[in-house]
Amino acid sequence: MILRESSSTMNSPSTASKPKAYKPLWLVLHYIIIIHFVVEILYCAYMVFAVLQPEGGGGPLMDRALSIPFEHMVTRRLYAIECWIATGALAIYLAITEFMPRQRAIMMNQS
Repeated sequence: MILRESSSTMNSPSTASKPKAYKPLWLVLHYIIIIHFVVEILYCAYMVFAVLQPEGGGGPLMDRALSIPFEHMVTRRLYAIECWIATGALAIYLAITEFMPRQRAIMMNQS
């Protein structure tokens, strides 16, 4: 036999409005994840455009890509790929944790 709670006890104000004890921990973890992604993006950009810049300046290589060593080019590309992965992961994480819940709440309030 399956016991079910009545809808009046599930949605009562005493149970629905109680704050969760673990909410501050999740909030700290949430911001640590966001800060980690931002620091990783900034680090990769620094590596590509400052540390691994070829002679003649940083930025996009354009024609200078033909004159730099292969290992240097591969290293720059790996950092650039890491930057794109971190940017995409941050966008997906923010979409799941920030934007979707807000949109869902707006849609629920409209209906």
